[in-house]
Amino acid sequence: MTGIAELIRSGTTTIMDMGSVDNEEEIAAAVEETGLRAFIGKAMMDSNDVYPPLRESTDDALRSTLKQAEQWHGKGAGRMKYAVAPRFVLSCSDRLLTEAHAMTASFPGMLFHTHAAENRREMEAVRRRCGTDNIEFFEKLGILRANTCLAHCIWISETEVALLRERDAKVLHCPTSNLKLGSGIARIPELLSRGISVSLGADGAPCNNTLDMFQEMRLAALIQKPLHGPSVMTAGAVFELATRGGAVALGCDRETGSLESGKKADLALLDLGRLWNPADETNPYSAIVYSGSPENVRFVMIDGAWVYRDGVHTTLRAGEAADSAKKELKLLLERVH
Repeated sequence: MTGIAELIRSGTTTIMDMGSVDNEEEIAAAVEETGLRAFIGKAMMDSNDVYPPLRESTDDALRSTLKQAEQWHGKGAGRMKYAVAPRFVLSCSDRLLTEAHAMTASFPGMLFHTHAAENRREMEAVRRRCGTDNIEFFEKLGILRANTCLAHCIWISETEVALLRERDAKVLHCPTSNLKLGSGIARIPELLSRGISVSLGADGAPCNNTLDMFQEMRLAALIQKPLHGPSVMTAGAVFELATRGGAVALGCDRETGSLESGKKADLALLDLGRLWNPADETNPYSAIVYSGSPENVRFVMIDGAWVYRDGVHTTLRAGEAADSAKKELKLLLERVH
């Protein structure tokens, strides 16, 4: 509930989320209750020597994923979709990866969500295990397709760039996470110039600490400029990655991602007249990307329903959640003392 509250207050109406191995149904229930539009899926791992308690058998991972997909795909008046989510190649067997992707054929609009080519040490381990680079291995398994959504994609070869373009696979760029973990800087301007779908994400709280699309937009623009010059990644281009680009990546651009007749009423209303916004700004995209923040968000609507009005969440019990967290913290501190 806390994560959803933060997403909504920063104007985010749709997410793709890789949950945990256990208790994914709690995330799904929260999404349904709060009115968020979401592609959800439990993390699937049948190989995990670092922390074995988060390892399942291949059969259990596939069985529980199928059960959840049958329960949640299409729920919430169609706002909820399932995205099978094998964690990444080093924590998944070949069978888990291939059968997870095969499952998507049974559910209209289901996506395949995983992480790829995030850091150099990972890539060395992938080559040792697979004999190829990450994206090339996905192509070898036959799971690099238009419904394949790949987070990060920093350390990719020219061959892999061509494969991403050819297969219409989607790249999910997470600039804050990549910087905090020291992973590297993805070649986003090049990917865009090659016609590859790119969208923006925040990754998870442990490797980001905030679910703020304004921060992701600003960093996505700024980190490329020392490499390619100040005119690269314009505010308008970055804003598109955060809106229409996200809808394209999730396969719902016919419904959301832009304000057009016939599309769903998913929108955020911003007040760009705040103290920190430039008073004479003639380019609203620049004002949003370079000086915008969640404090500019006044109203948020999802599927025609207001979920945030003048700083108040209308569909979630944020106050109750906060009170409960405070009580639990107090009890914990009492035990410690």
